[in-house]
Amino acid sequence: MKKIAVALLVLMFISLALATLDPSANDSRSTFRNGYQWGGHALKDKATIWAQAVENSLDGTLANNNLLFSQLTSDPTSTAGRIYYNTTIDKFKFYNDTAWVTFGVNEASDSLDDAYNGGAAISVDSGAVTLTASDAASNTVFALVQSDTGTAVGMTITNAGTGNTIDIQNAQAGTDIEGTDDTWNVATTGVGTFLSFVLENGEIISNAVNDKILFNTGDEDLLIDFTTLANGLVLTANSTGATIIDFGDFVTLQAMSTIAFEPAAAAITLTADAGTEDLTISQAGAVDASLILTSAGTSTTDAMIITTSTGTIDMNSADNLDIDVADNITIDTAGGSITTTLVGGDFDLDATNASINLDAGEAVANAIVIDASNAGGGIDIDAGTASIDIDVTGGDFTVDNDGAGKDITLTSDAGRVILKAEEAANNAITFVSVAGGIDADAALSIVITSSEEQSDAIEIAASGTAGGVTIDSGTGDITLTSTDDIVLTNATAVGDMIQLLNTAGTSVTENSAAIQVTATAGGIQIQSDAAIDGDVIILRADGGVTNDILIHNDQGTGLDCIDLQADAGGVTITAALPVVITNAFELPVVYLASNDATLTILANDSGQTHIFPDIDADTVVTLPTAAAGLRYHFVYAGGAEDAHDWSIETGNNTNFYLGGVVTHDDDDGDTVVYFSDESDDSKISILTPSAGTTIDIWCDGTNWWITGNIVSGTDTSVVFSQI
Repeated sequence: MKKIAVALLVLMFISLALATLDPSANDSRSTFRNGYQWGGHALKDKATIWAQAVENSLDGTLANNNLLFSQLTSDPTSTAGRIYYNTTIDKFKFYNDTAWVTFGVNEASDSLDDAYNGGAAISVDSGAVTLTASDAASNTVFALVQSDTGTAVGMTITNAGTGNTIDIQNAQAGTDIEGTDDTWNVATTGVGTFLSFVLENGEIISNAVNDKILFNTGDEDLLIDFTTLANGLVLTANSTGATIIDFGDFVTLQAMSTIAFEPAAAAITLTADAGTEDLTISQAGAVDASLILTSAGTSTTDAMIITTSTGTIDMNSADNLDIDVADNITIDTAGGSITTTLVGGDFDLDATNASINLDAGEAVANAIVIDASNAGGGIDIDAGTASIDIDVTGGDFTVDNDGAGKDITLTSDAGRVILKAEEAANNAITFVSVAGGIDADAALSIVITSSEEQSDAIEIAASGTAGGVTIDSGTGDITLTSTDDIVLTNATAVGDMIQLLNTAGTSVTENSAAIQVTATAGGIQIQSDAAIDGDVIILRADGGVTNDILIHNDQGTGLDCIDLQADAGGVTITAALPVVITNAFELPVVYLASNDATLTILANDSGQTHIFPDIDADTVVTLPTAAAGLRYHFVYAGGAEDAHDWSIETGNNTNFYLGGVVTHDDDDGDTVVYFSDESDDSKISILTPSAGTTIDIWCDGTNWWITGNIVSGTDTSVVFSQI
């Protein structure tokens, strides 16, 4: 019996619990202890009271702090309307009679598609809808994808008010809007970049070609209308090929910086039909601005042309008229004159970095006239560091001064005055004084130079029968210098002399005697060719009993330093007292030092013997400039065979050696003769000379003759070669 009672009790509780799932059933159900419906009556059945509380919690009659749902790791048995908490994904799931769906997430994609399916409209009741991506994410904040390949609109924005429909605020530099494939954009600076603009009727404005804006309008007119056509600007390129710019009554163009034409011949033309219809191009602003006409044409004759077919050209300037050119300025007239009339001020021609050329082609004597016509006027010609050059190709160049007692003065304040004539005539430059003399006065020297290759290149003549030539000097010398001969000739009368007379000098000191005849590089010859009997050459001292005649050779060391020679007769020395000849009979010898690596032989060393010791290093000997009569003797005098070499050079391959030397090998007794090629061998090398080595060299004025005896232990002890 107890088991039956317990079973009944369990069934009762189950039925009550199930009844709570249908709250409406509780309103009319009889209970175990309540034989009537609860419709305002006090409840007595505890199970019914519990069921009522559960019902109130579920239908919102009573507030609940929270509800506890079952927690599962996977989906349970599918029943429509079932809800549970999935601990694997930590989300609520419900079964929609087809599949388990996670609250807030569409399993098919991470999008708001399910929300859209619930309702296509979003009402923004307060505040803007804001989508924010963090700086670290580097993701696109908002992406709209229109998958319809038809004509559906991708996005539509409708603004019922007057505010900005789209307001873009970019915090960084770059573009606010970027077009497809980056072909167009609007930058943050407000600059738009587009390939072209398509107009309402399909015409296109494009920049498809660099440096051109193309109006591809077909046969249409491009009209820029200022209120009415009569006051507008019409540019027409019609199907006939005509290009028209019709200004109508529009008389002013404003805010224009450039007018550019196509690369073809173009013109701006005003065809006037009344005398007052001028074409004026002006810069009207009273500021530091210019009206500039510029041509980039490369023609050297007509890059810019200003032409009047019948009238004149009038140029007026309130200030200066400045004309600058990189090359020439040419003014041509068909037959008239070029006249410049100045009311006041000067007429200046100024070429800062170029020349000013006055050229007249008329065949008259006054083709160019520079005239200071005022009685008190003058002409002033100034030049900088360059010359003033006046050329006359055919006629004479004449400077006349007709004023009595007036001078013609050529003055150079800091430079020279040069008169130059290129005519090959003895009187190419002639100074003529009809009534007076010619006075040449200089603070420094007066130099008269002639480049003529004649013995009378400079001639000073006193043409009058009794005239003479006087050369006076102050305390300085009178010097006659010539690169050739200086000849004093008197060929006028038998009794006339050529006399060097010093009436005041008393010096007898060498090199500063009262009359000094000196040759610093050559000899002095006193010669008489007179075919007469008598003493034709006389050296005479006739001033007193203490006078001497001295023939002195200071530096000559040859045996013929003083040579008295009579080719056909004898030599007579007559003296009132004995004749004394003193001679040391010394043979001049030059001894080389052992450390002389180079030795330059002097012309004055001619005839001397040069003795070589056992030298410390190879020695190079250089002969003097070739001159006839030079001769030298070289001897080796070392204590043993030298371990070093000699080289004797002529100084030039054109002054080569003639002849040869013989060598003796003191090791094996061989004797060999070596000759110069007598062509360009200007150097002889003697290798390791030994005792008995001697060389003699003579010069004929061009070549050097050589002979000698070389002793050496080297097999090839002599080598002729070029320098």
